[in-house]
Amino acid sequence: MNALMIPCLKATELMEKKSLFRLMFRERVQLWLHKKMCAACAMYEKQMLVLQTVLSAFYRVNTSEEHTNTELKKRILFQLNNN
Repeated sequence: MNALMIPCLKATELMEKKSLFRLMFRERVQLWLHKKMCAACAMYEKQMLVLQTVLSAFYRVNTSEEHTNTELKKRILFQLNNN
């Protein structure tokens, strides 16, 4: 197989790696070429980015609610203990 041609499995690994780290030049070229030829992997990357955006927003909302719930529990316990 050509040095720049990679299978879909390697392409998805590179997409995941790209979301965490900067890819080396060779990896960026390999991934770019693969996505130009493989519509399924191009779509996978788009879907992966949407999922990451939604999940990170969901995490931020739930984390702030959890923090608020903790504060609320503390205030309720304080009120109960002082009455």
